Amino acid sequence: MSAAENTFLMVVRAAGGLLRGVELLLNQYGLTLAQYNVLRILRGAGENGACGSDIAGRLITAEPDITRLLDRLERRALLLRRRDAKDRRYVTARITPSGLETLAALDQPVEELHSRQLERLSGAELRQLTAVLEKLRGSEEGLFDTRRESARPRSAQPGSRKAQRPRKRDRLARRPQKGLNA
Repeated sequence: MSAAENTFLMVVRAAGGLLRGVELLLNQYGLTLAQYNVLRILRGAGENGACGSDIAGRLITAEPDITRLLDRLERRALLLRRRDAKDRRYVTARITPSGLETLAALDQPVEELHSRQLERLSGAELRQLTAVLEKLRGSEEGLFDTRRESARPRSAQPGSRKAQRPRKRDRLARRPQKGLNA
């Protein structure tokens, strides 16, 4: 196993363990990690709130259906949505007092959990880890793009026989249809 592969696996395992702890805590409050994240985003947005696409862009993990996520939080009266008077397509979500109370109740338990999860690291090690992870995230444009040349299987890279050969469905689409008058 290469050093890069080993490092990748270690980061994923560590992240998975940290996330499981947070998910268990949030489940006690009837929240998912994504719902908690939305509430934190809206608390940070203040009275202005945020539209769904802004919220989706700031989530820690991508959510396939931000509208349903907001629907569930609205049904629980943790957020409120309003349509813009001038452009009815624009909907702004704002955290409710109940949502703020839920987050306030979670602030200390989440902080204590993070302290327990990372207690083996000194302050200097935490700063160093943060710097390394920021460096890793800072190269997102190339790092997380699976469409890059190096991310393609060797057989699909330009110049290979497979890359030059059309896909089967493309070849079939170009065949003349028998029995059809054009």
